[in-house]
Amino acid sequence: MDPKIYQFITEVQTAMIVFHCSGHYDRKKIGPISDVLIGLDDAFHAAQNIPEDMTAHEAACEYVDFWQADPADCSKFLKSWIARD
Repeated sequence: MDPKIYQFITEVQTAMIVFHCSGHYDRKKIGPISDVLIGLDDAFHAAQNIPEDMTAHEAACEYVDFWQADPADCSKFLKSWIARD
C-alpha cells in the first residue's frame, strides 16, 4: 500500500475509534456503528483521490471533519476529493 494512503487510513481509523470510545461519538450526528463502517469505506475511496499537494495528515483532518460533522452542516466540509462520483 502506498505510504500516503496507509497513513491517511490509519489516522482516519484511529480518529473514528477515539470518537467512538471517548464519548465524543454522537449517534444522532454520526449514526449507528454501521454508519462508521460506511464512513471507513468512504475513506478508502477518498484515499485514492488525495490531492498531490496535500499531506496524508491534512487529508485525514479534512476527512474526519467531514465525517463527524452534523448532517445539516456536512456539505460545507465535503471536498471534491472526498465525494464519490
